[in-house]
Amino acid sequence: MSDSDPLLKYTESRWNFSVIDILEHYGWYLLILVCIIIYVYRQMRPSLDKFLKDKADREYSAHYHKNPDIAAARIAAQQTVTQRLQDKYKQDATEYQRKMEEKDAKKREEWLTRHTAPSGHKLGNGSSSNKEEQNSLRPEYNPLMGDSSRSYRPQRKSPCSGGGCGKK
Repeated sequence: MSDSDPLLKYTESRWNFSVIDILEHYGWYLLILVCIIIYVYRQMRPSLDKFLKDKADREYSAHYHKNPDIAAARIAAQQTVTQRLQDKYKQDATEYQRKMEEKDAKKREEWLTRHTAPSGHKLGNGSSSNKEEQNSLRPEYNPLMGDSSRSYRPQRKSPCSGGGCGKK
């Protein structure tokens, strides 16, 4: 047989498929098949999970039914863990309560020191702080008179806030 034999070329090309050829010829079929598989999987998942859980429960009960000592030891271990967690919770709760009481006592003490201590200044006291304040101000400054460098200028009343109405 020679290389130009059409039967040989046909059989070689028939069995020599690439992935691209398969996708070109069967792409839509593969896509539909994947969609169907995903749909069926999502529909069957809850029942499959329930079946596996029931199976595990049956195996668990059969194992502990045969040997009740293991079941009693497991229950005792669960109770000790639960008791340990409960003790830790109570300890944390009492510690938190103690901290809150300390915080409240500190707040109460601060409030009492603020409100019972004399505060404020008497007029005409003549303390040095008043003199320092008076020296830091300009002698001609009077807060009731206003400042000569600042003056109030009202805004212009224009229909255009940007001032660009009709101006070119």
